[in-house]
Amino acid sequence: MAEPKHPFRDDLDDQSVLHSTVTRKPIVGRDRILRTIQAAGASYDHMRPTYHEAIGNRSFAEYDARIAGGPELHCVAAITRKESGAVETIAFPRLKLPPMGSSHLAEQEGQEGEGKPP
Repeated sequence: MAEPKHPFRDDLDDQSVLHSTVTRKPIVGRDRILRTIQAAGASYDHMRPTYHEAIGNRSFAEYDARIAGGPELHCVAAITRKESGAVETIAFPRLKLPPMGSSHLAEQEGQEGEGKPP
């Protein structure tokens, strides 16, 4: 059986924007968003999707995860799409990480310059 399609990863473009309570500023562009998501995912012991629903150009993806050696998290991503189907924005409005997880993402973000496309 084929693996289900990721809620947004394949539909990012160079103008897609990631908003999160963990990053200091929005992350702009497919490559930067993917690196940020990878950095966050690397800190999880496990992650399990729990819900995904689309309503018009918006969709919501929920998942449970656990930070390595840390707390359980329930995360929600709100995804808005352009008419073309490409992702316009992804927002993780209430994702809270312990200080170690936040600093890892901040370090990753710092390597990305100003969070704007080149």
